[in-house]
Amino acid sequence: MEEKKVEERKQKVKAWLLAKQNIYLLLVIILATIIRLYYFIQTKDQAHWWDTLAYGSLAKESIMHMWTGTHFIVSESIIRAPLLPFLWSTLIRLHFNEIAVLVFLEYIPSILSVFIVYLIGKKMYDEKIG
Repeated sequence: MEEKKVEERKQKVKAWLLAKQNIYLLLVIILATIIRLYYFIQTKDQAHWWDTLAYGSLAKESIMHMWTGTHFIVSESIIRAPLLPFLWSTLIRLHFNEIAVLVFLEYIPSILSVFIVYLIGKKMYDEKIG
């Protein structure tokens, strides 16, 4: 029974890969991954953007409470969405380093956005346009 299910899945994957549009989609996602990985590696030692520092500071503030009430934290917490600092602080509490946090919160969603754009194009028009 197990072998039959495995064989069915293999056949589905083969059928999916034989479609020309699916191969193009896979190539675009691989290319997007390579481009993002290249720039991620090139800029890993570079100074961070203001937004990254602001969200990181809000995340660390929620853990350490070192800057509570300072002008920076108050003004940034007013204008920034709370979800990203919450996720960031959660990953820090789970002992992820800064690079891992950036991978999980910026790199992976960036690659997934390519697939989401495909799904939107497919839904609005057709598979070829997507």
